[in-house]
Amino acid sequence: MALTPIDVHLAPLHQLSSYLFFHAFGLNFNLAVTLLLLVLAAAGGVLFAGLRPLVGANVAAMTVALVLLNQAWVNVTMWWSAALHRVPFMFWCALCFYGYVKYRESPRWRYGAIFLVSLVLSFGFYSKAILILLMVLGCEVVLCARESRIKREMIPVLLPAVVIVLGAVVYYQLASSGVLRPDFGLSRLDFAKIAWLSVERFFLALFFVNFGVWAKHYWFGLLALVLGWVVWRHPKTWLPLLIAVVLAYFSNLLLVKGRGPWVLVEAAGRYLVDDLFLLAPFVAFLFFYASRSMRAIEGPRAVMAWSLVAVYALGSAWVVAERAPARFPNSLQARVFMTNISSELEKAGSHNAPIYIEDAPFPPALYGFLGSKRDLSTVFAHVSKNTVWLRSGERAPSGATVVRIDDSGRLVPSHQVD
Repeated sequence: MALTPIDVHLAPLHQLSSYLFFHAFGLNFNLAVTLLLLVLAAAGGVLFAGLRPLVGANVAAMTVALVLLNQAWVNVTMWWSAALHRVPFMFWCALCFYGYVKYRESPRWRYGAIFLVSLVLSFGFYSKAILILLMVLGCEVVLCARESRIKREMIPVLLPAVVIVLGAVVYYQLASSGVLRPDFGLSRLDFAKIAWLSVERFFLALFFVNFGVWAKHYWFGLLALVLGWVVWRHPKTWLPLLIAVVLAYFSNLLLVKGRGPWVLVEAAGRYLVDDLFLLAPFVAFLFFYASRSMRAIEGPRAVMAWSLVAVYALGSAWVVAERAPARFPNSLQARVFMTNISSELEKAGSHNAPIYIEDAPFPPALYGFLGSKRDLSTVFAHVSKNTVWLRSGERAPSGATVVRIDDSGRLVPSHQVD
């Protein structure tokens, strides 16, 4: 998937969102990130609206809190291209789930339209929209088991959803036919490792408080024991837990097939958020069934549960504050670079005579470490005033001011001589 026309960076609505953000905000990254966070908060609100009828207000609110307070979002907001498709995808995923729940309550055409249109739009941002259907079918299995009956009223919306997903799969196959795909040589043992990793990924995506590479595995073991005890005490929790693990498995399978095994290392933390909204309903079902009765968490249990959420939030904040500088050096350097170059280009625009800037690729510490050869002019030319960008081999008129951009984003005198 990484080298094919269906790669996420080539998804049509992802390209459109990148274009609109770039032209609407220019270099105002603070405003752009604020808007992204507002979209994420809106996605959380829609998710709450979808969960509330199923598990009650308290369980729904706690689930949304765990999703939105997850420290993995730091990776996404600091990795710009990751946010521009994942955050809108999360919103459409939540809206699709909301439409499904409302249609299940009251089978009206407008709720079915919300469900199907949101599913289609989600494909415009991310090929993992395939998993939304699996999430909905998993929820339907859990709810049918709870109600001890099959709800036939769902067929008119689930069948078109299946057709949409199958159509997307066919398109993906046709779009990538004849295109060289990397052969990662995954053996059966590798697939077995992926299956186990999907379980770890499930824990990471929902209870991610990382105190180090090795301590992370201890957390997995502890959480496995806790969930095992929950299933033993409350047998109805096994079904949503199993479906969540299966869903996480397919998520990892798509990821490894498209990007290769390297994405499974700790450094690729931005991939953790892929599963947050997809697995949220099953976490809510776990909380719901784990309560002593079939009612929502109430009274003292609610106080204790919200206390644990508060501890989780503080733990996430502490980990981010302690580990972010060491884990995101490129992002922090990119912030310095973008802040400096924005200020420098604004000063350059106030000069009477035009300033000539030598074009060059992005510094290695920013995008060069990805192997990107994108020139600075492709990003900054249309937002810089009173400047002329000199391509390789071009020279400025005699007597003109010629500068270059150093690795910190400052305009410094050029080495070009007359």
